[in-house]
Amino acid sequence: MIEIKSLLSILNMASERRKTVLVVDDSKEVGYFVEFCLNGRPYRVMKAYDGEDGLRRIRAEDPDLVVLDMMILI
Repeated sequence: MIEIKSLLSILNMASERRKTVLVVDDSKEVGYFVEFCLNGRPYRVMKAYDGEDGLRRIRAEDPDLVVLDMMILI
């Protein structure tokens, strides 16, 4: 379960530049939920729906924060 207050607190600790968040979850709804919650804030939300795509995006984009569904790794 994602707590938006915790997510925003972590993002505020990151650098001053526009922050990039990568959501890795096999549920598209989770990615859209995070994107909706960060709407209007200076965050860019990327989504990956499996672990391999998540790793590719991490290597290519170097996000500031990764929100990861740990069950996707099993």
